[in-house]
Amino acid sequence: MIETLFVLFLYMGGNPTEWTPTFSLKECLSIKRSIERNVGKKVGERYSCQKKTVEIRKRDDDRYEIVKFIEE
Repeated sequence: MIETLFVLFLYMGGNPTEWTPTFSLKECLSIKRSIERNVGKKVGERYSCQKKTVEIRKRDDDRYEIVKFIEE
């Protein structure tokens, strides 16, 4: 399924290493704030919410995962 949604990226050393799909900017920013508050900010790490078009699929545990990013 192809969707345009907000993706929470973890950048390490300037490159994205992890990403999590969210369905609203509010949800993405809330998760970002929670991570930064509980884990703290580390040198070389940056979290970013970005609107992206992606192909997603539903996992067995009812969560979604990104299969691939669609070029815009």
